[in-house]
Amino acid sequence: MKALRIVLTILALVGFALLARLLTGKGEAAPARDGAIFHYEQGVRETVTGLGLMLLGAWLTGKLAQLAKLSKITGYILFGIVIGPHFFAALNLDFAVIGKDELRYLKLANNLAIALIALSAGGEIDLRFVRQSLKMIGCIVGSQVVVVVGLVGGAMVAVFHFMPELGVAPGHAIAIAIVVAVIATASSPAVVIALVEEVRARGAFTQAVLTVTVCKDLILVVLFAIAMAVAGAMLGVDTGGEHSLAAHLVMHLGGSLAIGAVFGLALAAYVHFIGAHLALVLIGASFGLALIGARLNLEPLLAALAAGVLMRNVYPSQTAPLFETVRELSVPVYAVFFAVAGCKTDPVAFATVWPAVAALVIVRGLAVVLGTWAGAKVARVDAVTQRWGWTAFISQAGVSLALAYLLTHDFESVLRPEEGAAGPVPLEMVLISAIAIHELVGPILFKVGLGRSGDAGREDAGPEGVEPPSTEGKGPGVSSEGGSPAAGGAKAEA
Repeated sequence: MKALRIVLTILALVGFALLARLLTGKGEAAPARDGAIFHYEQGVRETVTGLGLMLLGAWLTGKLAQLAKLSKITGYILFGIVIGPHFFAALNLDFAVIGKDELRYLKLANNLAIALIALSAGGEIDLRFVRQSLKMIGCIVGSQVVVVVGLVGGAMVAVFHFMPELGVAPGHAIAIAIVVAVIATASSPAVVIALVEEVRARGAFTQAVLTVTVCKDLILVVLFAIAMAVAGAMLGVDTGGEHSLAAHLVMHLGGSLAIGAVFGLALAAYVHFIGAHLALVLIGASFGLALIGARLNLEPLLAALAAGVLMRNVYPSQTAPLFETVRELSVPVYAVFFAVAGCKTDPVAFATVWPAVAALVIVRGLAVVLGTWAGAKVARVDAVTQRWGWTAFISQAGVSLALAYLLTHDFESVLRPEEGAAGPVPLEMVLISAIAIHELVGPILFKVGLGRSGDAGREDAGPEGVEPPSTEGKGPGVSSEGGSPAAGGAKAEA
């Protein structure tokens, strides 16, 4: 009965939104009136109402997913798919609850969500644990990169050979496959931190996979820049100038980390000396970080991640209330982030390139499992991480989408099957469709992994539940000081 009430409420929300769109038009800007003070571009007003609908509808769909024993993230993404422009286009309808104009304006809200998620993820990283686990991190990340790049790269060369309609010429296949394989190594810290909070997980397995995920994301930025430079040289395409690689690494990576450090110090000082209205200050500061990142072409995820790590390790006691506030904001933040990701999913595109998508998803999944297991085996980590660690690395989200866009945008001249053709690049449809599948399947698998690891629900155990019993074979525990503030570990009473 509860599920039925939720379904009816969701249908009513979507129905009212569609009715409003039909009665007021499909998002066209209203004509300006004489003496009007404000003039809105097309889609601005609809974005405000669409954001409200997205928050409430995604939250309800997440509740429905929980009743079905699925992750709330899966519900958020499914709701985004249903209200997005591509779903209605697949039904041959020329309107949608969230149109393409609204998606353009939702980018800022999405960047805000990314900043808050990354701040929370940075708060999970204990540098003492990282120093003690360098062998584990290096082995797992290195093994994943080698296995995923090797297997996915080889598979994509074969796909390009048997599917010429993707627009990748035989002479370009190896160069493009290298970059696609590097993108395939990416996973989603946002999914990991969201699932950790959802199931209230705490323990060595959770700390290990989150640390590896975040460290791999930082390494991926460098790997992608190198792969793009190598591919550009092989294809004879200029990706940004003579010093593009060095400039990209210094400005994008170094600049993002520097801005994040300043951001973290400012927040820590505010919490220490004032400490009032943390939610408003946190949202305002995150908006500012998103705007600065967009203006300076920096990465909000890296900047907020650096801020979280700095506050977590330099000012742990002073910033514990801040991370608690981040946690309180997590539900609307995750709802917006994953619903927007769902809105970008295109079922029609998947139908046209599904053989390539299936090959990419299957080979990547096998490569992640094999690479994680091999790296964990070499590092001699516990049996639980060897067996279930791979579940944390299946998901992909915002970073992967951004990298896919950069690949197809910078190399568009060699990826079009016909010069001057309109519409999305075929390879971009393959990558986005594969990432969408990983978005849906990844949270389900990681939730299973957290349950099998025994970490799920440990946060409720208090300080006594922080140190996993050594008889469980889960490796070194996480001290109460090294616990996760964003997951409630900063306070013993959590």
